Amino acid sequence: MKKQKLPLSVFIVAKNEEERIGYTLDSVKDIADEIIVIDSGSEDKTLDIAKKFGAQTYYKKWEGYGLQKKYGESLCKNDWILNLDADEALSISLKQEIIDLFTSGKINKYSGYILDIRLILKKESEVSIFTVNTLAIRLYNKNFASFSESTVHDSVIVKVGNAIRLKGKIFHRCFKSFTHQLDKINFYTSMQAKDLYKKGKKPSALRIAFEPFLAFIKAYFMRRWCVYGFAGVEQAYIYGYSKFIRLIKARDLFEIKNKKGS
Repeated sequence: MKKQKLPLSVFIVAKNEEERIGYTLDSVKDIADEIIVIDSGSEDKTLDIAKKFGAQTYYKKWEGYGLQKKYGESLCKNDWILNLDADEALSISLKQEIIDLFTSGKINKYSGYILDIRLILKKESEVSIFTVNTLAIRLYNKNFASFSESTVHDSVIVKVGNAIRLKGKIFHRCFKSFTHQLDKINFYTSMQAKDLYKKGKKPSALRIAFEPFLAFIKAYFMRRWCVYGFAGVEQAYIYGYSKFIRLIKARDLFEIKNKKGS
């Protein structure tokens, strides 16, 4: 007998993710009775793959992470929503944990659930026991929580009630190559720089000189990249580089304004 799917809407924001979105969709196809993909202009087979998994597809011009995800929320028919990025997938244990919450009726005990997102590097076939992780609310009731409208930060804000952490993991296959990683950094740091400019926060020369170094230390030790050997050194340097690029782009925007005003 075919198992009945959960009253759960999954939405995924994507662009040119043909290499990874199938992995994401496969992890939720058996549990969610609604899957939505919000595309911002893919030129590959992303939409074809999404449709093969029975997903509804929509187009929305890219306006920033928060606004893109709030649009995704507005399309969902169910109160309970699960948001995944196109390079993420539920582990078997997390999938079962979510099923148990619904079937036991305990899902409504909280307004949202904090999920443990575990990174899988491009050279890895499975999650390392030392892997870098991020905690974020991704499973939530849209009546009591929602994404912020920030163009830079895509975080869920709980308005009523509380959120609790689940034990299962999300697997995050983050970067396809160094070129892909640097392209994403260039895109994201441009948005961050505009955000700093709008807030009137011009980075000082001192901040530009020291923040990338401190970011490297933070990534290498506090974020535990040190357990990855030379790959960890690479990633810590790239993290520091991303902070440097964000700051000099922001400073550049202020200098361009001053030249126009003079």
